[in-house]
Amino acid sequence: MRSRHRRATGAAMAALLGDCLARRPLRGIPSDLEALLPLLIQGGVAPLVWGHCRDTLPPQSAAALALRHQHFTAAHDSLLAEGELSHLARAFDASGVPYLLGKGRVVAQAYASMTDRPFADFDVYVPASHYDAARAVPRHGQWRHAIDLHRGAAYLDDTSFDCLLADAATVVINDVPVRTFSEEHHLRLVCLHALAEGLMSPRWLCDVAVLVLARSPRFDWRRFEAGEAWRTRWAYVAIDLARQIFALGDDSR
Repeated sequence: MRSRHRRATGAAMAALLGDCLARRPLRGIPSDLEALLPLLIQGGVAPLVWGHCRDTLPPQSAAALALRHQHFTAAHDSLLAEGELSHLARAFDASGVPYLLGKGRVVAQAYASMTDRPFADFDVYVPASHYDAARAVPRHGQWRHAIDLHRGAAYLDDTSFDCLLADAATVVINDVPVRTFSEEHHLRLVCLHALAEGLMSPRWLCDVAVLVLARSPRFDWRRFEAGEAWRTRWAYVAIDLARQIFALGDDSR
């Protein structure tokens, strides 16, 4: 009975999140949505659900009130983070340390609304040769959000950092240009990170799905595949898993 309940809960979560991610009409609000709330909140996907379901839920229901609160909190934190991140980018630019911003904030902009995807820290990647200098950059400010400074490109270390920098993209945050990975390298990074962490949070698989759905017409799968073949295979596993679990129906590559 317990395993059957878990499967039913998982199926309800997958159907709900899939509809939210693909921005398609809901196939039905789960009858036990209130019972799913702890999982949605703990998994960091409550703001996503509220963003898509706000016009469907009874406004004074317990589920609506809880989801609205999570969305408001995410929006508040996002505004604070934007200011901090622009200051951090200026500090790195002034230091001359090459860097790339990844995951959380960069993924958030691919969602229908950035407040759909809360994030708790800033993932900053720097060449190993510049790591000691990079550690000194955040010391000149006070940061509400944690700064996760990576020596090298983590799961992308099968590609030279110079290559990652050459292919880098730019996002503008509070009128400040911030360097980030190309969309191909970033999707590969997000896929490999999600699997390496055991997909402990549904938000990470949602990130994979959103980046696949939001990729530009210029997306180059050959660049995505560049690197060690076994990592490429695992990255595709993450993509196929997201497509299957969330019924995305996108198989172009």
